[in-house]
Amino acid sequence: MPVEKPSAPQTPIELDKDAEYFWDFVLFSCEGRVFRVPKYRFISDSEVFATKFGLNADTNSDSFDISVVDEAPSTLSAIELDVSAEDFRHFLKALHPRYPEQSLELSKREWLSVLRLSTKWFFNDFRKRAIDNLTALDLNPVEKVHLGTRFNVSSWLKTGFRELVTRTEIITVEDARQIGLETAIKVYGIRDGCNKLGIPRDESKLDIKIEAAFASELGAVYDVERQHLPARERQREQEAATARELEKREESKHQEELERLQKAVEDVGRLLEEHNAALDDFKKAQRALTNAIASPNPTPRESNNPTCNVSDCSSTNTSSSTPVSAPTPAASAWPSSTEAAAKPATTPSAFGFSSYHSAPASTGVPFSFGFPAKTGAFGAPSRSSSSSFGGGSTTGSSAFGMVGNKGS
Repeated sequence: MPVEKPSAPQTPIELDKDAEYFWDFVLFSCEGRVFRVPKYRFISDSEVFATKFGLNADTNSDSFDISVVDEAPSTLSAIELDVSAEDFRHFLKALHPRYPEQSLELSKREWLSVLRLSTKWFFNDFRKRAIDNLTALDLNPVEKVHLGTRFNVSSWLKTGFRELVTRTEIITVEDARQIGLETAIKVYGIRDGCNKLGIPRDESKLDIKIEAAFASELGAVYDVERQHLPARERQREQEAATARELEKREESKHQEELERLQKAVEDVGRLLEEHNAALDDFKKAQRALTNAIASPNPTPRESNNPTCNVSDCSSTNTSSSTPVSAPTPAASAWPSSTEAAAKPATTPSAFGFSSYHSAPASTGVPFSFGFPAKTGAFGAPSRSSSSSFGGGSTTGSSAFGMVGNKGS
């Protein structure tokens, strides 16, 4: 009988995990029921859920046994969730659809389960998806107000308030029980006020009244909605906020530049006024100078200083190129021819006034600072042969070149 040789020990096969499609599974338990699903969507779609239940750590190990996958689940390794098994199953239909190639069709109840759990665990993309699908369904005004208050959906609240105000049916006790007594009273007050005042129920005007009446409630809803924005919408909002901030800064810079230009224009206007004032002063001075040049030179005043001596006056007068003409004396200032012939000749006066010679007196031309004198020490006429200041004489010559009848 042949002896069987012992089989050689089998060498374990080394396998490499695929980076994309080696999914790690996670166990959840709800109401005594266990669910085992890939955990990557719970990590990627909600940071809040992953952090709360410790799903961020990589539980995959380098060595693994493929047979472990088929082991019976243990409640010790499952994560306990405080939700109903039905709601979690409906939520998994949206999170891990069995047929991804088909459009996701859920009932109203199932979408409400998705909305409830996505709001609770901050699966914001699925929350928005549930709101959009429920909005497309036929929700009555009371449901919109009730669900909008419960899940913080502002669009449902405002639409429900508007429909309750404008509908013909009254608000029943059951309606007031669902939406709340205080809310029902406010809605009734808006509705009754519009009916009594005859205000047309225009949507824009009603929205203003609703915003004013429910300012605190809507404000709280807006705050929660901002926390549940999907990643893309949050990014768009951040970009919009950044754009608004940049626009505000640009507007501030534009305003500063406008103020600077306005100040520069004011400075230029002030300088222009000063320039015009200086130009007016210059024109006035120019006109005054032109008038002064165009006007005739003033006649020099003749000196009647009695203390000047004969030599000074003679040198001054002889330096002038224009002979000085003596004024014509008055007729009464001169002696008649009989008187002139009878009087003897005299010596020149101390100031050189004109004198009379033996020639007829009618031919003599006296010069005595513009006035003749008959006698006296200060240039009275005498019968000397010459006149020191150029007065005319009958026989002699004048010291200043004035010519008499017989002088040269």
